[in-house]
Amino acid sequence: MKKVISFLFAVLLLFSFTINVDAKKKAKTTKKETVSCANKINLHLFWGNGCPHCEEMMEYLDGLSDDYKACFNLVKHEVWYDKTEKALMQKVATYFNKSVGGVPYYVIGEKSYSGFATSGGDELKAAIVKAANDENYKDVVTELSNSNDKEDDKTADSVITVIIILVAVAGVIVLAKTSMSKK
Repeated sequence: MKKVISFLFAVLLLFSFTINVDAKKKAKTTKKETVSCANKINLHLFWGNGCPHCEEMMEYLDGLSDDYKACFNLVKHEVWYDKTEKALMQKVATYFNKSVGGVPYYVIGEKSYSGFATSGGDELKAAIVKAANDENYKDVVTELSNSNDKEDDKTADSVITVIIILVAVAGVIVLAKTSMSKK
């Protein structure tokens, strides 16, 4: 009789353990985060080719659920080998009154962040969702980048104007000398 009771107790113990393990598995699999975003925003990542922290951040972003990925476009700006992108990063940092000592440096809307560790992933996801649902979202990096283009256009226009004026003055001088030499 003792053997039967011990056997039933062992089966009962094993059964309760199995139920507990199954419940934990179901809790993990049903704990899927759902996120909704009103807009798709730009996450600007200033990174360096070969930077391990930058690679870690890109892998983290790539591993996010499709719900999160639907909230943002990852716009990468490689700054170690591209002087134009590095200048843009400095301009952005100046806009935020920050100095950038390294990468990754990233901007979501009107906020900038330095460095990355997966332990800060929840803050990053929250910042993405907050910006994607902000009706007053402003893409600072795109605006600053476009202002660079406008400044370049103005500089080019100024150079062309100066060249035209110089050619016109030179033409007047040549005509004047030609006219004097005929007299």
